[in-house]
Amino acid sequence: IENDGEDVVFFEVDVDEDAQRVYILFRDDDVESGAWTGLDLNRGETSNGVTTWRGGRPIGDTQRVEVLAQAVGPNGRVSISDSKGLNFLSAEPTELAGLTLSVEPVAGAGTVLTPSGWYDGPVDVVVEGGQGDVQYSLDGGEFVDYTGPIPIPTVPAGASVVTAVDRDSDGNVTSLEVIYVAVDDTAPTLDVSQTPEPNAAGLSDSAVTITVVADDQFGSGIAELTATPGGSTDASVVDLDPSAGVLRFDWDEEGETVFDLLAVDAAGNETTETFTVDIDTTAPDVSVDVTTAGGAPYDGAYVPYPVTVTIVATDDGSGLDPDSITYTRVPVGTPDSAAPIPYEGPFTVGEGETDITASATNNAGVVGTSETVRILVDETDPTLTLTRPSPTTVT
Repeated sequence: IENDGEDVVFFEVDVDEDAQRVYILFRDDDVESGAWTGLDLNRGETSNGVTTWRGGRPIGDTQRVEVLAQAVGPNGRVSISDSKGLNFLSAEPTELAGLTLSVEPVAGAGTVLTPSGWYDGPVDVVVEGGQGDVQYSLDGGEFVDYTGPIPIPTVPAGASVVTAVDRDSDGNVTSLEVIYVAVDDTAPTLDVSQTPEPNAAGLSDSAVTITVVADDQFGSGIAELTATPGGSTDASVVDLDPSAGVLRFDWDEEGETVFDLLAVDAAGNETTETFTVDIDTTAPDVSVDVTTAGGAPYDGAYVPYPVTVTIVATDDGSGLDPDSITYTRVPVGTPDSAAPIPYEGPFTVGEGETDITASATNNAGVVGTSETVRILVDETDPTLTLTRPSPTTVT
């Protein structure tokens, strides 16, 4: 069919209703070495055991096409058109006119045609002209009478094809027009994760890899995907290939960072979300403080009385786990395998030589350990022994 300088080849094939697939091969009959083009047809209506399959596509400026149709049954067997001859049918272009198809936004919807060629909201296809019975088919479906604007599906997003025909009183097609309409009014979805995963408190004890996945659900496709760290002077992390819909990058900045995520599809629909990463790789500061009976700092020398031990732990990052402070109390000269003792407050250390080591964990799971302090206490009085010599006579 000659159509404003670009020919369109359109097929209608009637087959038994149990056919599973109808396939067309065609080529330019004027070119000996012309390449064959394949086209799957769409199943249409069924009447009296016969199903009509239809389809079409632009073919450029072609004077004559050679056609072969194949139908595949449920058992996998194939039937071929005109099998008694050379299997091929021929058709010459016929100039048809009289129908005009146009796209109109639905009233009040605010739909616009974006530079990418996608409409961002609901639209109708309007058919004008025709001298006989005007019918249309949506996405290869059954031809039905045209009675008014044709709503184009918005769910799922994607491209639709409308084929309109004008038929005379004998049912012959006297005009045919095809229009392709792409509608996407659905924003992309965003899914973000980090590796390794944070702990139950939402904290990480190491650098992480952040993965952002944008999905446009068979719509116009992802056109922009960015992650911007809030409060940072760094530029946004931009996906260099947004059509893939995946943005992956490493992050090691200490503290809490809130990322502003943005995904925009080719129709201009956008989705925004935030994602928080909280990293603390710094261990808590832990120290063992020892004071003598008078409150003076212990200097490491022997003392003749018990001393008081206080454990001090601080964390300027994620904060201390309040139940994580423990210490070990190991007599010098014994194997260093004492079980940690929960710290409940200052305690005393008496007689003997004792090593004290403390530890604490912050909310990110990072453990800090103090230096070992050796305490020397000798509370036992010395023993004095007098020895008298054997009796002698002194003169």
